[in-house]
Amino acid sequence: MSPRKSLPKSTVNNAAPAKGSGMDRDRHLEDARHHPLDHPLPHPPHKPIKKPPLPKKHTPHSRPHEEELGPHTNKPGPIKPAPKLTRTGKNQP
Repeated sequence: MSPRKSLPKSTVNNAAPAKGSGMDRDRHLEDARHHPLDHPLPHPPHKPIKKPPLPKKHTPHSRPHEEELGPHTNKPGPIKPAPKLTRTGKNQP
């Protein structure tokens, strides 16, 4: 087998390829140079939307700490055990 020979690269087309179609790109760049305010670069600054403030959350414990709450008006009654049921479904005292 003979050794591989490297072929010299042609120097005809060494220029970097243009992005997109050449004439349209050149025309677009020329327009951008002559009229810079038509296409602000990179983009105009974002303005945040002003939102109304959220309402304050209601908390039932909004009193100052260690403040006396006073006596309860409706105290709980005595605990009543549930009645026992028989097999027939009658209450057993």
